[in-house]
Amino acid sequence: MNKATALIKYNKNSLATQDTLDNMLKAIVKNMEGLILQDVATTIKNGGTKIEVIDKLYRAEFWKDNQERLYNSKDKMLDKFFNIYKKDIDTLKAIYPEAQFDMTTLDYQIRQFDTFLTKELDIIKLMKVTEMEAVGLVRMAQFGNITDNEGLIKIIEGGLKRPIAHLETRLKTTQSVIYRGNRNKFYKTIKEADKEYVYAGPSDAVTRDFCRRNLGKIKTEKVWRSTPNYQIGDAWTFGGGYNCRHATYLVTKNWTEEEKQLLQDDFKVK
Repeated sequence: MNKATALIKYNKNSLATQDTLDNMLKAIVKNMEGLILQDVATTIKNGGTKIEVIDKLYRAEFWKDNQERLYNSKDKMLDKFFNIYKKDIDTLKAIYPEAQFDMTTLDYQIRQFDTFLTKELDIIKLMKVTEMEAVGLVRMAQFGNITDNEGLIKIIEGGLKRPIAHLETRLKTTQSVIYRGNRNKFYKTIKEADKEYVYAGPSDAVTRDFCRRNLGKIKTEKVWRSTPNYQIGDAWTFGGGYNCRHATYLVTKNWTEEEKQLLQDDFKVK
């Protein structure tokens, strides 16, 4: 198997890996939402007046036990992330044996991601996003506009939908940046001047116009870094933007023109 064919195969596997990582993040966000709504329902059921219940739900100490459970889930997930990243780099080593990558870099990336997750997976922080709704809930409770507990639960659940969706997007986007960053650091250990990179990834119904225009193109890191995606940054770091599944892959000098053409033909928009 030549390097171009191996890279095409790697790209297909990396898309499946990205889906796995995204699903793990989605599950932990869903777990966070479930913990919140479970305690909201229990507190409303066992609470006093609606005003007392609402006041309790927006206090940090109320969420202490569930916050610890959420962080335990996060720590277990990060162990799986590390093993997936390591396996990914091992696959790249088979394609680029000339690379001299230090695996401790992955440990550093996981610690950085851990810091980010710890900050983001903060239940009371998420509840505070809907603090204005909480003020409104208190007023509705005072004037009797909330007539039953089920109505109160539905209002809180509705208020959390947008913050939960935004949280999931932030986590997925940050993880994608780390995934690309691991590969890019790996490529830097290959001692070669004027390296070039091919833009690769899926071409389907949800592919952005930006990515469609760039799929299969081969450019230097400098050019990709100076190519804005008009969403969040440059193509080198962020691909096409939020939740992007595309990335740049190294094409070394010892690849033949036929191999380069094979890459471009496979990665371009079908």
